[in-house]
Amino acid sequence: MMMWRVLAFSGLLGLIAVACGGSEPAASVGVPEGYELYDGSADGFLIALPSAWVVAEGDVAPFIAEAAEAILEPEALEILRDSLATEPALFALDATGNPNVNVLLQPGPPGGYMDAGRWEELEAILRTGLSELLGATVLSVDRVDYNGTEGLLLRSEVAFPAGLAEQHQYYMVTEDASFVITFTSFDPAADRETFAAVMETFTPVAD
Repeated sequence: MMMWRVLAFSGLLGLIAVACGGSEPAASVGVPEGYELYDGSADGFLIALPSAWVVAEGDVAPFIAEAAEAILEPEALEILRDSLATEPALFALDATGNPNVNVLLQPGPPGGYMDAGRWEELEAILRTGLSELLGATVLSVDRVDYNGTEGLLLRSEVAFPAGLAEQHQYYMVTEDASFVITFTSFDPAADRETFAAVMETFTPVAD
């Protein structure tokens, strides 16, 4: 159960990040016009981002943790600290600061597989835990499949001092790893298609 809690609440990194403001790829990815390939193969994935987005450099975890103390309840803070043990594999944002995306890595499911019961358990945690600890309004939870990788898509609304944001959090699970991919936007009507286009390029790669 703890693994699922950490996986589910790893999306907190994306929430708080908004508040605070190589080798050849091992697999091919179709890159849409106006996008550029981000080679995260060292962390097990490839993904294409809009050319106008900037990939953040350096350690963002301390800033996230500091901002979180003013926003989260104690239980959520404890789970966030567990998540921060692993640095985001990717944090990128539009040059204007909105929207943004981050990718977190977590261990794969116990035994290296997912079954109906485990998907239901994860969905239940997402529906109840995030809303209770973060005050998020869960809009929907759907099963998705991108390039042969199964996952869940959680859509939610979260209130920040800067306004109401919409988040699309994808929990993509392979035998060896779980990826939490969080998109955040204060103008969701303009950005939903971009989020979907980026996810169409998400491809896990072997070590």
